[in-house]
Amino acid sequence: MEKEQTDLLKKIDMKLGALIALQMVEDKPEKNREKIKLLSDLGFGYAEIASMLNVPAGYVSKERSLIKKKLKGEEKQEIEIKNG
Repeated sequence: MEKEQTDLLKKIDMKLGALIALQMVEDKPEKNREKIKLLSDLGFGYAEIASMLNVPAGYVSKERSLIKKKLKGEEKQEIEIKNG
């Protein structure tokens, strides 16, 4: 029973952390990508993020994919600049 309570407290702590982080991001629809990246970095999955932001899971999936592509492009540019 103690392990179950500990696990539940960890989940609650994680959700509260996510809510606090979301409050730091301006609440506008165009900021959804930033929120998705933040929640993704915190370890939340597609369904959890979609539920928190009240958007379809497919939208979250697409945005996460775009974020990953953008990050890979930025890393590639940094490497090219260093190798310049």
